[in-house]
Amino acid sequence: MKPALSLVAILLLAACVEEPLPGPVPEPGGIIPQSTCGADLVQAYVGLPLALLPAEPAGVIRRVIRPGDAVTEDFSLQRQNVYVDASGLIVRLTCG
Repeated sequence: MKPALSLVAILLLAACVEEPLPGPVPEPGGIIPQSTCGADLVQAYVGLPLALLPAEPAGVIRRVIRPGDAVTEDFSLQRQNVYVDASGLIVRLTCG
């Protein structure tokens, strides 16, 4: 009787384990593809003024990061990070 109860308990506990949500498959080296937030589509704007960057696509949150800005380290696949230099030129675009 005890082995049967142990087996039932194990099966019930196994049913409580949450499966990770499917997400983008990291590229080699653990890098998240830049297509998750559309950063790949605006790489041509690197070196240009921030004002020329088109509006973010639907569902994307854009974060502009200037030199010296405090930035949270949370990660969001829908967030587009736009790094600009002191003169307002785009120096890098990433997802996260």
